[in-house]
Amino acid sequence: MSSNGEYHGPLAPEAVGAVVPVEPAAERAAATATYADVGTRVARIITAAEEASAEIRADALASAERIRADAREHADRHVAERKLEAERIVAEAEESTRGIRAAAEAYATRCRHDAEEEAERIVTEAEAQAFELVQAAQREANRVAEESRRRIEELEREARALEARRALVLDQLRDIASQLFEVEGKAA
Repeated sequence: MSSNGEYHGPLAPEAVGAVVPVEPAAERAAATATYADVGTRVARIITAAEEASAEIRADALASAERIRADAREHADRHVAERKLEAERIVAEAEESTRGIRAAAEAYATRCRHDAEEEAERIVTEAEAQAFELVQAAQREANRVAEESRRRIEELEREARALEARRALVLDQLRDIASQLFEVEGKAA
């Protein structure tokens, strides 16, 4: 440190072990005045150190506050980014869900359509088979009816023929009976 209280750095190694020459009385008086100034200088140094300490502390507090603010800002940005990412993931999941739902609905519609077509085909086939069965039954009924009509006609013809034959036989029997009565009447 110089006589005006300024610090000039550490002493050189050669100055540490150097012999300090004894000063004359005038120099000692000046040195005494200088020692009095040393207290003042030390007080100024301590004050300056306290001010520097307060300034360093204030700088450290300001720096800490900036670091906290930066950390908060970084955390807020990070939270905002994660929130955006979460929203993007949710949106993608919803879009995927909509896609899956649309595919499921399309599949269900296709299955329903296929089932309706199959049911329509089965109904059409059943109606065709029923129509064929009805037609076959109608043909059989017509055949049976025609056969019955022919048989009835045949039986009616046979009955008429038998009736005619019976009538003929009766006539013949009446003729015979009449002839027998005549023969009997002539014989008697």
